[in-house]
This record gives sequence, structure tokens and C-alpha cells, in this order.
Amino acid sequence: METGIDSDLDSVFKLSGDGRFTVTPEVLDSYKKYGYIIIRGLLTAEESSLVEEGWNVDPYLQPGKYPQADDKGDLMELAVWDDASNDATGLVGRSENLAGAVEKVCEDFTCII
Repeated sequence: METGIDSDLDSVFKLSGDGRFTVTPEVLDSYKKYGYIIIRGLLTAEESSLVEEGWNVDPYLQPGKYPQADDKGDLMELAVWDDASNDATGLVGRSENLAGAVEKVCEDFTCII
């Protein structure tokens, strides 16, 4: 499995050659140290495009969006909802790689999700 922390960011991991993500002791240690993990390649380019399109046009998400400034003052849009819809925006939360990783991390740590 090709995982490891990138030199420019902490707590960054990659999918294995077969497209799966496995939560290893290194991943758990990184989550414990930094409070997050980044999974490179979690979505394909096509999936990312569908999610972005859904974010921009899904009428379900539009009313719940609000601007939030990051630590540099740049604005981003956030939305909070409590169910995964059956479209591209729900794809991320239902992803086996993401759901499986969250489940495994939360087995080892107290998580708020």
C-alpha cells in the first residue's frame, strides 16, 4: 500500500494501487497527532466534477450555504445537512473508502461526526 505523509503537508495519505484505503497504525497516529487525515485520490476526476456541479446547482444545498472566512480571511462556502442525498453530493459520504476510514478512526478515538 502506498501511503505516507507528503513533505509539504502533514497527515496526507494515498489510496493503494487497487483503489482502496486502509486505516493503518500510521494513519491512526497521524489522526491522533493532527486531528485530521487527507486522503489523496479519494474521488476520481469525474466524481469530483459531479460533486462540484452538484454543489453549485443542487437546490437542496443552496439555502443552507453560508460564507466562512479561513484563517487568511479568504471566503469559502460551507453547508451543513443531516442526510446524504441520492445524487453526486451524497457520493462522498457514502464512499466505502471514506465511510470505512471514518468508522475505523472512530473505533479508536472519540469522534464527533
